[in-house]
Amino acid sequence: MRKYLFIGCGGFLGAMSRCAIKLIPYAKSTGNFPLSTLLINITGCFLLAFTLTITLQLWRINTEVRNLLTVGFFGSYTTFSTFSKEIYNLILAKNYVSSGLYMSLSIILGLFLCALGIAFAEKLAHKTDENPHFWKES
Repeated sequence: MRKYLFIGCGGFLGAMSRCAIKLIPYAKSTGNFPLSTLLINITGCFLLAFTLTITLQLWRINTEVRNLLTVGFFGSYTTFSTFSKEIYNLILAKNYVSSGLYMSLSIILGLFLCALGIAFAEKLAHKTDENPHFWKES
């Protein structure tokens, strides 16, 4: 039961974060292009990959807290269903270039930022191995 409470709390925070980003003026959809969902999904790719890597390699955190962050927060922060619906709407509106660009950018940038998140986390883990006091206050 406790596991599901952690995931639910993370889900609430992730959904609220997604809603907050959609309120930022520059993140709103520009014309036919759903920029806010693209920004949310690609930042989610980076942050999920970074968080999973760092919590499995560097920080030994409680499984419930990891689930709060990964399954709960990032699971509700990112949104595949909205991504799919927006592509469908663009195709229905005959905005084929926008739909192809949106789909391509989402997948390519998502994979790139996922790899970048893992690389940053591994670099941080390596730096910590070299300097065991990296995380400790002097």
